[in-house]
Formats: sequence, structure tokens, C-alpha cells
Amino acid sequence: MASKDEVDLVASVGEEEERKPSEVEEGSDEVEEIVTKRGEKKRFKCEICEYSTVRKDNLVAHRRVHSGEKPFSCEICQKQFSESSKLRRHKRIHSGIKSHKCSICNASFVRNSNLKIHERIHTGVKPYQCSVCEKQFAHSSHRKEHERIHTGAKPYPCHLCPDLFTQLGHRIFHINIVHKKLKPFPCDVCSLSFSQSYDRTRHINAVHKGLKPFICSECGKSFGYSSDLSKHRKKIHPKMIDCYVHLTKVSPSSVWYS
Repeated sequence: MASKDEVDLVASVGEEEERKPSEVEEGSDEVEEIVTKRGEKKRFKCEICEYSTVRKDNLVAHRRVHSGEKPFSCEICQKQFSESSKLRRHKRIHSGIKSHKCSICNASFVRNSNLKIHERIHTGVKPYQCSVCEKQFAHSSHRKEHERIHTGAKPYPCHLCPDLFTQLGHRIFHINIVHKKLKPFPCDVCSLSFSQSYDRTRHINAVHKGLKPFICSECGKSFGYSSDLSKHRKKIHPKMIDCYVHLTKVSPSSVWYS
């Protein structure tokens, strides 16, 4: 965890580097040059994803997206960040000042950029379009995540196992659940805890409320979990299962619920 002096030192170094071109070390990170609209050459490319940049220090900061490193910490709430600039923006939250207000609803924001994104809820504008399937998105980050479906890119590796992920949030969830065994959603009725809020809700409905929304279409028996209904069908009504297996082009609903 970086101290306040370290944060200021890194920030000052970054500001100094902004005033002079980034020096290229022989070999390592320099790649085939990509020219931006402003004529700048993106000589530094991430070896994991498609990101490229004009400056080497930007690449160093970007690599923390993949490594998960967050060396800059807020001294008020201890939230950690991968870049000093993100920490500075975050600190505005603690000031309590939200000067950017939505003209349609009561929402207000610390940053004007967040207000602009929020306003798309009201306007329905989706300015970011997938280059492959033309699906549209309100956020550029959502488009980027979606496009990985087409490219197959998984730029977020787990540092504890060989698994790869298309989104940073998926990797964080994987580490917390699979490796750390976290179960942050406790049942309010009994002592059980769950890794997902959905699992907790399903547990409460089935076990404590006695709800059985999954009904067998053959005999009418009901179950609290869909998995229990599947087991019942395989054991009690195997012919229905065989029918479904052989009629692979027929949807399950047409076989089970007709």
C-alpha cells in the first residue's frame, strides 16, 4: 500500500513526464508504430490485450489492469487504485460536492462525465456500436467487453490458476469465490451463507418460505429447485428425457410443458 508521500511522488513524476517525450528503452516494449489522429506514434503495446499508447508510463499503468496491482490508497476510506489520477478523482467523493445535476431527475454527480453517461438513461442514446454485429451500447466499456465475444480475447488471467476471463469483474468474482472461498451473502433465517445473492434468495424461497415453483408436467409434483425437478424427471419419467435427447431440434418447453 502506497503512502501519501509515495502517491505525491508518483504523481509529480507523471507530471514531469507529461512535459517531455517518453524515452524508449532498447527492445522491450516498443512495437510497430501506430499513428493517432493527432499524428502521435503509439509505440508501446500491451502484450496481453490490444491496448497501445504513445507513452511508456501509460503502458506501465495499464498493465496494472491485468495484474490487479493497486498501489495508490485513499487515506480516508482505504479504497485502492491502479493510478494516482484515479485516486485524485476519487477523493472528490469525500468532499460531498456533487455540482453536476441531471435536468430531468434528481440525480447529481461529482464529475460531469458521469452526468453525461447518466443522461443516456433518459435519452436512450447508444453511441457505441459493435464493429461486428452492430449491437449498440451506451458505454464504450460495454462495447469493448461485448466485442471480446467475437474476438475470443480473454485479457484477464487469474494469477492463482490457468483460467482466463473476458472481464475484470469476472476475474475478481472468480478469485473471491473459487480461491478465497468467500460467501458474503448470509441467510437471515439460518446460519448458511452464499457466494451469490441469487443463491441466497433461492435458498430462502425454497427452504424457509416453502415455495415450489418448478412443477413436473407429467405428474404435477413441484420442487423448490430446478435441479431437483431435473433429477425427478430422469428418475421417474426417463422416457420424457429420452424424447428430449433425440429431438434435439425441439425446445425443452415444447417437450416438457406442452
